[in-house]
Amino acid sequence: MQCQVEWQSAREGFFIFVLSIDIASGELCNLTKKGAVDFWAGQCRSGKVCGAGAEPPLVSWSSAGHVWRELVQLRSEEKQWGIAGLKGKLQRQVEVGNALIFATLRLLLVLAAKGGCGYLEAATEASVWSLRPMLALLGLSCTEFVHIDQRLLGQSSKKVTGLLLLRFGEVGRALRCIGGSGRCYPDVRPVYRSRGSAVDFKNASPGLCKVLATGFVDHVVLLQKTRDELRCCVQVEHVLEEGLQQYWKQLDLYSPDTYLEQNVQAGLSG
Repeated sequence: MQCQVEWQSAREGFFIFVLSIDIASGELCNLTKKGAVDFWAGQCRSGKVCGAGAEPPLVSWSSAGHVWRELVQLRSEEKQWGIAGLKGKLQRQVEVGNALIFATLRLLLVLAAKGGCGYLEAATEASVWSLRPMLALLGLSCTEFVHIDQRLLGQSSKKVTGLLLLRFGEVGRALRCIGGSGRCYPDVRPVYRSRGSAVDFKNASPGLCKVLATGFVDHVVLLQKTRDELRCCVQVEHVLEEGLQQYWKQLDLYSPDTYLEQNVQAGLSG
């Protein structure tokens, strides 16, 4: 992805610097820590970061995470943020999964409010698509949902991918034009399916990376053309500041057990 974005932007006569946020790079890149997420959210809010893309690890969010494994269930349709009473490695797995999806959603929400762009990639069967903050983000006029079978883009095995696209140029249209709205077999579903086999979590195919890279480049081209005219969507600003912002503030997102369903619901209703 990094090579594609940098190469395509250079071909357009400018350069997009791409940063890879990985825990191996240090504390500021550990998105399970509140301080790190606050830092990057601040960079997005200031305009220093114009876009973000994420494919967070979602093993515990897959259909396999909703069935009994090792006699312990991680999540359910009713308790999407984690079953109460998990311990040790299983509890940590759920906490990390929750923290990373929250970090991704928070950064995309800030970018949505500030005129930025981005994408989130996850298997269409992952339960993250039915989370309330995800549905709120998908409901904004500047986002769209696309699903694509990556075999159409060079993946060797069946992998149906869902994509949330935020101000991503012609990427959505381009993907829908591939192989009949992005599908090449009939059983694809664009939303969470709670039962079934485990999702294949292979990395994105080079073909998909190439298409997604155009979204960042198209957005920067648009910004350059409308630098003095760009206005943030009033609807997006309103939703972030008066609605979803309260969601973040009322939850201590980085404490043990904070993701259990009753705590999340309390935060939403407060």
